[in-house]
Amino acid sequence: MTITTVGYGDIYPETGVGRLLAAILMFVGIGIIGTFTSAISTYFASSRRALEEDHVLDIVNSIKKIDKLTEEDHQLIQAYLKKKME
Repeated sequence: MTITTVGYGDIYPETGVGRLLAAILMFVGIGIIGTFTSAISTYFASSRRALEEDHVLDIVNSIKKIDKLTEEDHQLIQAYLKKKME
């Protein structure tokens, strides 16, 4: 009720058709807000996932050259794996 109420509730639909139209408008409004919110969430989730996948690919490529890894590379790999285990 809070999502769909505007004002103090002193004006509201009284007829059956008015109530039906109000209910349809409420559902459409909530649907539009939900769609917009999910689109934003999907954008941020996919961009974060892409960054993590790039990081994993960098680690895999480093492991392929394991004999050439520096101490800093070892520390980065360990830090990443510890973070993932938490």
